[in-house]
Amino acid sequence: MDLIICLTPLHSLIASRIVESKNIKEYDVLYVIENSVIKDKHDYYFNLISKNARKSLIQYNNISDSYIKRLYKMFKLLLFFERKYNIVYLGQFENLSILFLLSHIFFRKLETFDDGIGNIAKKSIFYEDFEMSLKWKVLNIKYNRQIIRKISSKHYTIFEGHSNIIENIELISLYDGGNIVDKTITKKHVKIFLGQPIYESDEIKNKVLAKNILDLVQPDFYFPHPRENYIVEGVSYINTNLIFEDYIIQELYANSNIYFNIFSFSSTALLNIYKLPRVSVNFVKFEECHEDVSRFLSYYDVFDKVGMKSINLKI
Repeated sequence: MDLIICLTPLHSLIASRIVESKNIKEYDVLYVIENSVIKDKHDYYFNLISKNARKSLIQYNNISDSYIKRLYKMFKLLLFFERKYNIVYLGQFENLSILFLLSHIFFRKLETFDDGIGNIAKKSIFYEDFEMSLKWKVLNIKYNRQIIRKISSKHYTIFEGHSNIIENIELISLYDGGNIVDKTITKKHVKIFLGQPIYESDEIKNKVLAKNILDLVQPDFYFPHPRENYIVEGVSYINTNLIFEDYIIQELYANSNIYFNIFSFSSTALLNIYKLPRVSVNFVKFEECHEDVSRFLSYYDVFDKVGMKSINLKI
């Protein structure tokens, strides 16, 4: 019996591809959600990875949860899941609930998969050591970022041609290929801006920034990020339970004459789709580097390395 642990829709999509490629028959699923405002999207991808699971659990955690409530939720995990598993599949190395569960069960092997662009951006926090706080030690948490990197026997990656946080990698594709190749002459061009909340906990700044970039790009549609809790006026929204790369792939399958022009800030989704036929990808590069955007500098290196086009924006 294996255990698959997800924290995001992308985790679920990658994990479902691992299940298919390895023909995993018996597994349980834990899907942890932290402070998300878009429940339907998470529910869709929880159901995707859980459809053939023996048993599965989705846990919603909120920033308003008291420490006692958070403890209660973590101990509930121990009552729900088995105490022993063969392989644990994991995409995120820092979540308290996940590391608590890992520290109180037994498993023969740990295999990891990508969380996002931070896996291949050399200056991201994924490559920094993490010191356990007293709270973690009191809970007898045995694992942190560097320990998991050390004990992971294999890492599944969607980023072809890039070194990763774990050396032993296996490439996994998000799509099967099939009839995506363009065989038509007439193309329907569609320009989409993929949203991303740049400022943490500042709705007004995020709305102003989004409006400025939309005025510059003039997209046909806006695709909101799952963490957005604000509405950008003056643009048509794409409303779907699919995450962006999944949406684009399915649209390419369904419409042989469509051509997408994609713009975004520093989303992992850009790397997941830039090699697709009938897709042009552009990222927004901030001209000034201050605290709110400095974390994106290492992402720019990755985008530039693959030859992705950029547009500059002063904020």
